[in-house]
Amino acid sequence: VTNNTSNSAKSEEVTPNTSSPNNQPYRLGGIKYSVLGNIFINSMTTKQADASIPPNQESVALKGNSFGVTGTIDYPFKNLFILRGTLGYEPLEVSGSSNFLSCNNLTSKTCTASIQYLSAGGFLRYNITQSQFQFWAGLGGTGKFPLAKTTTALVADDIKFTMTIAISGGADYYLSNKNFIPVSLEYQMFLPSDTVSANIIMLRGGY
Repeated sequence: VTNNTSNSAKSEEVTPNTSSPNNQPYRLGGIKYSVLGNIFINSMTTKQADASIPPNQESVALKGNSFGVTGTIDYPFKNLFILRGTLGYEPLEVSGSSNFLSCNNLTSKTCTASIQYLSAGGFLRYNITQSQFQFWAGLGGTGKFPLAKTTTALVADDIKFTMTIAISGGADYYLSNKNFIPVSLEYQMFLPSDTVSANIIMLRGGY
């Protein structure tokens, strides 16, 4: 086992699958850990209505960027398939403007949402290549628990545990047999409600 700091990506040897080549290197048959810094490009659409009779109704587009950190573990499953687990701090920050006084208890045209999520996910990853650049694609989902929240666009009491469906792709560049730099692009879509839909594009990179 390679000793590294908590911010290091590392691998531990596991018994190779019977279908894998004999004497495979750590990077092909090892449990891998990494810590990722994240840039989030957030989008949300909310349905709003003002206090008029009858009310003026509209859909308000909210956008914003945020930053987070995520830890990952990749466990060899079968042949080129990898099971990935994630745990991280992944906040959602968006803002926008309505045409009517429909936000902040019908007093403002400024619509915002700031939600600090603790996020845990599971993915099935497929390694497309096994070279020094290990390209891969994955499909999975996450559960998100709000640690803190402030909003003028949503009902705060309605912001609870939620889930996303995710698709991702990336590459691990190996500096050595056990040390690598992971980069990836991920799209997450929140399960929609009658009044809110949201998605995130995630740029991830780490060690």
